[in-house]
Amino acid sequence: MGTGEINWEGVDYYNRLIDYLLENGITPHANLYHYDLPLALQEKYLGLLDRQVIQDFADYAEFCFKTFGDRVKTWMTFNEPRVVAALGFDNGINLPNRCSKQFGNYIDGNSTTEPYIAAHHLILSHVEAVKRYRIDDPGNLTCPESLYDSNRVNFYRSYLKELKRAMDDGANVSGYFARSVLDNFEWLLGYTSRFGLIYVDHNDLKRYSKLSAYWFKQMLERKDS
Repeated sequence: MGTGEINWEGVDYYNRLIDYLLENGITPHANLYHYDLPLALQEKYLGLLDRQVIQDFADYAEFCFKTFGDRVKTWMTFNEPRVVAALGFDNGINLPNRCSKQFGNYIDGNSTTEPYIAAHHLILSHVEAVKRYRIDDPGNLTCPESLYDSNRVNFYRSYLKELKRAMDDGANVSGYFARSVLDNFEWLLGYTSRFGLIYVDHNDLKRYSKLSAYWFKQMLERKDS
């Protein structure tokens, strides 16, 4: 239903997943929202276009903090909030496919106002979740070509160089995530986009380290004098 009754089968699944990660020496980092607003809330009050979503998201976040917070210490609220607002409510490419009529054959919306309303509610939802947390405190290439991903190495090298420069200038940075570890299913691009550190053969699911994986490993192991 989106609120109220808890899906305990889902809770049990994440409990097992978190425990398994910890048993294998992997620190879990949880993302609360990855384009998965419950359909019931979209139908009830248009989801991110109504302020009720702030309270509902905060309640959901608080439940996650209390249920998993004894093992999960790092949380992210929204994955790519700009994309959620822009592609969902401006051009309507992503769900809930809302936009002004002239932009496509999607659900009727208002591209001049709705992206900003959705973005505003995303920000407020993030703020409310953070408050709760503080209170609780608990391109398709063949395998050989993909393995030699020098462009990806250059991307990471340039990005981390600028990140280091920002930190030297006083930016408060506590960590960095490489996205992604594995070749994955990338939404509208499906399996045709490969930007993981590890190549996944979709025929037999075998994994192969790419050049970027070796570069990342060496970078993390480097000890400057």
